[in-house]
Parts: sequence; structure tokens; C-alpha cells
Amino acid sequence: HIALPAVAALSTTLGVRVTPAKTAEDLRQAAQAFAVAFWGDEVSDESLRSELVRQHQRDMDERYGELVGARRLSSRLLVARDESGGILGLVGCELAVVDASKCCVFPRKRGEAIFNDALAAMGGRQRNELRKASLPVLAEALLPASACVMPVLSNLAVLPAGRRKGMGRTLCTEVEAVVRGWTEREGQPMQLLLQVEANNEPARALYSSLGFSELWTQSDAEASKIVEGRLTAGTTTLITMAKDL
Repeated sequence: HIALPAVAALSTTLGVRVTPAKTAEDLRQAAQAFAVAFWGDEVSDESLRSELVRQHQRDMDERYGELVGARRLSSRLLVARDESGGILGLVGCELAVVDASKCCVFPRKRGEAIFNDALAAMGGRQRNELRKASLPVLAEALLPASACVMPVLSNLAVLPAGRRKGMGRTLCTEVEAVVRGWTEREGQPMQLLLQVEANNEPARALYSSLGFSELWTQSDAEASKIVEGRLTAGTTTLITMAKDL
């Protein structure tokens, strides 16, 4: 488990503080805020909104919730709140297994399973030799040649009250600070990845202005959609972008 640097408060002129989500209640509130920011006026039905919140909370629990036992792939959800405690925005950062040959960023559970399966296939002596190894050493020993561990920015969302104030840019900068802490600790340079839907022009413009460039495009990525007032499974085109840090 990689220790994370402290997250500093934003400028006091904004009256905003960014802190890591630490409890189940923090994640529940973040899921509610994400549903509002992401879906907006598209959802008016209360039961559908509740279903979306539950879906986002399950995703955040898997990405950022505490696990039983040690985790190899660290993650952190940062939440920006105003002076009254209301959420203005949020953003996540997680270490993920990435296989460039398959244009794939594996979800956390799958990434952990790849490490566990590779360790289980080894003999006892080999496992003991890797017991206290750093994450880069483990990745080199256990992952396929085409795969590596990279930090991924995810779940960026800014609520209406926080928009047009540079909140998205500030949250991305906070994530970069976390990743630089990982880089210093592990003693090797890292690229920060993110994935964005191709039709999300404002987000793509923000990321490009921050120095991210396109790596690959996936045209059949799974995505939830609202069709005739119902949540359905569909597909979307995802662009994976990267920035050297």
C-alpha cells in the first residue's frame, strides 16, 4: 500500500477545501453528487435517480472503498466542499493495470486478481522473494510484458455551483500532486492516464489544455444510458489520454 501525501486546501479566496473521502458516508455523498453532476436535468424521476446513485456508489465502493487486507493498487477520491460542507466537485485517482496491446485499463478488482493469480502460480520460494517487493518490482515480475501499472484520473465531476470557477482544472491539479507523490516514492516516472467519452467536448478541451494527449480510442466501451426514462446498458466511444508527470 502506497502512502499518499497530504491534500492541501485550495485557495481560501474560493472558500473551498479539497479533502480525501474516508468513510462510507463520504462515498455515499460523493455518489449522490456525481449523479447530479453527470446526469443533470436528464433525470427527473426519483426512482431512476436513486438507481443511478446506487450504481455510482457501488462503483466508488469498488474503486475507493477499504478492502479487507492489504491492497496493491492504491486509490483516493478527493472531494471539494464549500464553507458550509456542500460538495462542489470530486475526482478520483487510482493505480490500475494497463495493457496497451489490448487498449485496456483494467478495473481495480480485475487488476488485483491478475497479481493474485500470478502469485498463486508461483512456488513458495518465489512468492517469499516477492513478499516485500515494491509495486514496480512486482509489476515487472508478475504482469505480461505488454502490461504495467499506471495512475488513472477518474470520476471527475463538477456540480453546477462549482462551474465556471476553474474547479475542474483545480481538481485535476490536485490529482497530479498525488501522482507526483507516488512517483517520488517509487523512484520512477509515471504517466497519468484518463478516459473520456468522445462526445464530451468540454472535458476533452479541458484535458488537452492541461497537457493530456490521445493514446487510443475504444469504440465499443460499455456505458449506461437513459432511454425513454429507463437506465439501460449500451456502448460508447472512449478516448484514453495521457500526460507525462
